[in-house]
Amino acid sequence: MSITASAQKSGLINSGEVIKEGIQLHDSSEYKKALILFDKVNRSDTNYVWALYQKALTCEADSQYTQAIKYCKEGLALKEMREYEPDLYNTYGNTLSDSKLYEQAIKVFDAAIAKYPHYSLLHFNKGVVLLQIEKSRDAELEFQKALLINPYMYSAHYQLSLAALQQGKLIPAFMSSVAYLFVNPEGKYFSNAINILSQISKSTDEVLKLKNERKETPDANYQMMEEIILSKIALDKQYKPIIVLDDVLSRQIQVLFEKLEYDAGSKDFYIQYYLPYYKKVYKDGKFEPFINHAFSNAKVDVIQDYLKKNKKSMEGFINEAADY
Repeated sequence: MSITASAQKSGLINSGEVIKEGIQLHDSSEYKKALILFDKVNRSDTNYVWALYQKALTCEADSQYTQAIKYCKEGLALKEMREYEPDLYNTYGNTLSDSKLYEQAIKVFDAAIAKYPHYSLLHFNKGVVLLQIEKSRDAELEFQKALLINPYMYSAHYQLSLAALQQGKLIPAFMSSVAYLFVNPEGKYFSNAINILSQISKSTDEVLKLKNERKETPDANYQMMEEIILSKIALDKQYKPIIVLDDVLSRQIQVLFEKLEYDAGSKDFYIQYYLPYYKKVYKDGKFEPFINHAFSNAKVDVIQDYLKKNKKSMEGFINEAADY
């Protein structure tokens, strides 16, 4: 007998346990059953706002957008359990976006960010909406804010790469995609990030079109790096890999880590946020563990052999990176 069934039999309901059971059903995609449990928590219960939040999440997952919005509004209007307010705002904005009400979604995120400026998910999801309506520069700024708050928000690195690429910022897009692979090599955007790196590395027509149509001209440092990457100098036999793996992407990443110049006075986000660590990896002779970790999800024999033979040193390298 489940906790809920036992409680019902005795005429009492432990709302916290009921909600936890509902969350388990939600996580198993049994949305209708989850909602039945959440509905058992009544308005006078101290966990009512928590139940409303879970109902909103479940309705959004079940594509019941009107209901999800209703529960968000109700939860936001109440005075109890204010710790759920940023999450309710986040779900409210996401559901409006799901409903293709993008401008309304942005207004909700703006109101939430005004109250909770350090809540990274609000910046991230506002950025996702801005990308959908092709405001890539504004989206880029939101993803950057999210990452300054939480560097381990994996998807923000990937979305930032997309926002940069859409503006023809090839080197920033490249650096962000590398970062995504490094911080979350088994993530859901693994293939997408590799595709971005591959397109830039191979100077595809689509990449060159984005470059030629961009509105802003990159500075001399970026321009030099673009020329090196797009001309495929690092793919020439004369350019020697410093690791066992010999691949188009690892060669292009190597040349970027080697040649892109760090300027302490630069106000560029990518130079200050990503490049110091990339330079440190290259300078300290840690490029091989870096690459093998970043591409550890790839079914490539050279990579898998390296990981098997260097388990202990890889653990140390990853822990060191986490402390950086």
